[in-house]
Amino acid sequence: MMAAKPIVQAIEAGNNMVKEANCGLAVEPECPVAIANAIMSIKAMTLIDRIEMGMNGRRFALTSHSYPVLAQNFIHVLAE
Repeated sequence: MMAAKPIVQAIEAGNNMVKEANCGLAVEPECPVAIANAIMSIKAMTLIDRIEMGMNGRRFALTSHSYPVLAQNFIHVLAE
């Protein structure tokens, strides 16, 4: 996400940051066809759309997952 590039997420996780950040496509894990289709879908987008998708991820990472933000969240939890 910090690289400001569209993401293809092919993992099972309790959350879906790619969807939440609108920065790429999430597909079924361990499915080469789904991964290839996601890559081709992103490739078929306009350059502007790919740049926007990448920047969405970078903004999300900076505002939600940078060390200062995570540290502040941790402090807040401890204070409660």
